[in-house]
Amino acid sequence: MLCMFAAIFNSELTKIDFKCDVCVIVIDSVYAYVEDQDNEQAVTEYLSKVCQYIPVDLFNWCEQIIEIYYQELIQAIVDGHPPYEICQSLQLC
Repeated sequence: MLCMFAAIFNSELTKIDFKCDVCVIVIDSVYAYVEDQDNEQAVTEYLSKVCQYIPVDLFNWCEQIIEIYYQELIQAIVDGHPPYEICQSLQLC
C-alpha cells in the first residue's frame, strides 16, 4: 500500500493541492483495499486506520479530512461515487 502512496506523491499531483490529493488517495485506497465497498462496516473500519498508511508529512491532512468528513466519506463510498467526485463535493478539490 505504501508503494501506491509513494508513487502518487512523487508525481505532479503533489504540486496542485495537498487536501485534494490526500482525499483522493484515501478514497482510492478504500476502493483498492476494501473488498466490499458496499459494506458500511468494512468501509468504516478501513477509514479508521487508513491514515496510518499515509506518509508522515501528510498524516495530519489525512486525520483532519477523516475527522471532519467521516460520515460523508462513508456514505459516498458506499454509494460508489468516484474519488475525485467525492472530494469535489466536499470542496477539497
